Amino acid sequence: MNINGTIPPFICDLNNLTVLDCFNNSFTGMFPVALFNCSKLQFLDLSQNLFVGFIPDDIDRFSRLSSLNVSGNNFTGNIPAAIGRLQKLKELGFDQNKFNGTFPPEIGNLSNLERLSMAYNGFLPSRLPSSYTQLKKLKWFWISHSNLIGEIPEAIGEMVALERLDLAGNRLTGNIPTSLFMLKNLSVLYLFKNRLSGEIPRVVEALNLVEIDLSDNNLTGTIPVDFGKLRKLSLLKLFYNQLSGEIPQSIGRLPALIDFSLYSNNLSGVLPPELGRYSKLKTVEVSSNRLIGRLPEFLRNGGNLAGVAAFDNNLNGELPEWLGNCSSLLIVSIHVMHLQEIFLLVYGQLSI
Repeated sequence: MNINGTIPPFICDLNNLTVLDCFNNSFTGMFPVALFNCSKLQFLDLSQNLFVGFIPDDIDRFSRLSSLNVSGNNFTGNIPAAIGRLQKLKELGFDQNKFNGTFPPEIGNLSNLERLSMAYNGFLPSRLPSSYTQLKKLKWFWISHSNLIGEIPEAIGEMVALERLDLAGNRLTGNIPTSLFMLKNLSVLYLFKNRLSGEIPRVVEALNLVEIDLSDNNLTGTIPVDFGKLRKLSLLKLFYNQLSGEIPQSIGRLPALIDFSLYSNNLSGVLPPELGRYSKLKTVEVSSNRLIGRLPEFLRNGGNLAGVAAFDNNLNGELPEWLGNCSSLLIVSIHVMHLQEIFLLVYGQLSI
């Protein structure tokens, strides 16, 4: 409603108020401590406003809160340790502020927490507190672009309820924990743009995975054959790593695969011959590898194919005629020395 000014203290004259939702307005000023007088408040959403200053050290006066969201403001300083005493919290949102302290380990005491977001803040370079792995009910865990350093703790595999994990855009190092790919409920895994190294875990039992983005790291070794078991996988991004070996042929048979980006690695062999046969691929990006052979014939069956980037490889044979029949195709970038019989018409951009 674009309401500005401050939240009036008299709102707590509503003695039975349990929900206060001020999302997406233009409220200003410091954290509205007058709301401590709303003794029955359970849900407080102050997100997407213009609040400034600190979160009060006695934030635990909201003893009944199950949801607190202050994301999208200009709060700064530390997140107070007292937050760990709000034992009824299920949702906690601190993302997109200007917090510049450290990650309070006391959050690990919130045993009922299901959703935690602290992304896009200027925290001091800090390790992920090991206490956070005690959050056994946590489903949504979002701490991207927040100066995380060090390794991802192996105990993260004990967070059995995790459905979405986003630690992208930090400075994490070390290996990807093997336990991470054992989480049965995990559907989204974003670890891109870190400094992770070593191999991708070989054994994958997280069969509910829908999106995997491990791009822009220092990963080595081969792509796990077990990725071919991920029948729900729609997005696989592994570009800007140092992966080698062949692409498992079983990935070409994944029925839900839409976005497939493996460029700028050291992959060899042929593209999975059945790539596009069972799924409606939209993007295929495999440039800057050492691939040989032809573009898979079944890519033409996708129907939604919008982009093919395969330059800087050793592909050979004829340029497929089906490229000219893909009405949704916007970008073709091949740049190959060995392709023959270049004859096609596409609406959009063609780079050969």
